[in-house]
Amino acid sequence: MAGAAALPGCALLDAQGDIESVGQTTTIVGTVATPQAAHFPVIVGLIRDDGGPKSFTSYYLRRGEGPFRFQQGAGRYHVFAFEDRNENLHYDEGELAYYAGGRGTPVAVAAGKTIDVGRLDLRAAVPEGLAEVRAIVKRDLAGSPELSRVHRGSLAAWNDPRFTPAAGTEGMWTPYEALKKYGAGMFFFEPYDPARVPVVFVHGINGTALDFKPIIDGLDRQRFQAWVFQYPSGFRLELLSAWLASILEELQIRYRVSQYAIVAHSMGGLVSRGAVNRIVAQGGAQPIALYVTISTPWEGHEAAEMGTRFSPVVLPVWLDMSPGSPYLKELFRSPLPDTQPYYLFFGYRGGSGTDGTVSLRSMLDLAAQDRALRVAGLPEDHDSILKSPLMIERLNALLDRYAAPRAASANRR
Repeated sequence: MAGAAALPGCALLDAQGDIESVGQTTTIVGTVATPQAAHFPVIVGLIRDDGGPKSFTSYYLRRGEGPFRFQQGAGRYHVFAFEDRNENLHYDEGELAYYAGGRGTPVAVAAGKTIDVGRLDLRAAVPEGLAEVRAIVKRDLAGSPELSRVHRGSLAAWNDPRFTPAAGTEGMWTPYEALKKYGAGMFFFEPYDPARVPVVFVHGINGTALDFKPIIDGLDRQRFQAWVFQYPSGFRLELLSAWLASILEELQIRYRVSQYAIVAHSMGGLVSRGAVNRIVAQGGAQPIALYVTISTPWEGHEAAEMGTRFSPVVLPVWLDMSPGSPYLKELFRSPLPDTQPYYLFFGYRGGSGTDGTVSLRSMLDLAAQDRALRVAGLPEDHDSILKSPLMIERLNALLDRYAAPRAASANRR
C-alpha cells in the first residue's frame, strides 16, 4: 500500500483539492418500507430541485425494505421510490410508490452534511406529482452526466484508459476527479451471454481491472463471462460496497441472472464483503455461487493508520483501512451463511511476516478464516499471486465445482 511520504508535493496538493471537492458533497440516507416486507426490487431515486428545471440525478436499487444511501452534490432534492413488482426496472401503474415532491418542499442538504430523510412508506395510492417524476426520469436517464458516471454493464476493452495503472493511481489519490474522468461501475468485455455464468472481479486499492487480466485470460470462456467492478479506490469503503451491491442487484434483475461468482483481490475483499453482507441481509434466494478473496487485509493496514496520523492530506479510504476502524469491525458482525462457499487465498513470499505489502496477520484474521471452506497459502507476493499458474488453476477448479452452468450436484461442498 502506497504511503503518503512517497507522494510528491504537487500530488499532495492535487489530493488536497480532491478531498475538498469530496467535502462539498452531501450524504442522503433513509429507509424504505414495503407492506408485508415483500422481497421485490425497490428503486429509490433523487430529483434535484434548485429552483430551475428539475433533474434526475441518481438512483439506488435494493431488494425488499431496508436502508439506502446517496452521496451527491449539495443542493435541494426530492426523494422518490417504487416497488418494481414485475422487475422491468421502471415504474408501472399499480406498483407501490412514494413521492412527496408534488406537495412538499425539497430537502435542502448543505455541503459536508448527512441528512436522514427517514422512512419512506410505499403505498398503492398514486402520489401527487409522480407523473412529473416519470417524465423527468425518461428525459434524463440516457443523458444525465451524473448518471452516466456510474456504469451498469457498459462494454469496454483492455486498452480502455480507465484500466491503466495511471488511472488506478488517480483513483486512489484523487477519487472524485477520477470518477468524473473515467466513471466507475461494472464493465463487460463482451455482451451478456445467458448461457455463461458471470464471474465478478473486484480490484484493490491503487488497482484496476487490468490486475486480473492473467486470471481472466485463463477463464473457460465457454462457460464463464468476466464482469469487472472498476472504481476509484480512494473513496470510503461503505460507499463503494453500496455501489457494488446495488449494481449487482440491478444486473441480476436486468439479465435474469440466477447465479454469479465473486473474486476479489486485496482491498477489493473488503469492498466485496461489505456488498455480500448487504445482499445476504436482503434475504431471498442467494445468487453468489462462489466467493473467493485473495490477499485481503482483513485487519486493515498500518500504513493507512500512519497516513491518518501524520500525512498533511488524509485520503477518505485510509479512515476505513486503518486497523480497528468501524467499517472493519462491522464486516464480521454479519457472518456469511453456512451455505455460502467461500475460499481465502493469500501469499507468503514477502519476508518479515508479509506478502511484501500486507501482513500475514491481517490476511489471516480469524474471523475471515472461520467462514472459509479452505484457507490456502501460495509462495507468491501481493501482486504476483494474480499471475500465479497455481492460483489460476485452483480458481478454475473452484469455478468448475461451484459455479459452472450445469445442474447442481447433490453436494457441492
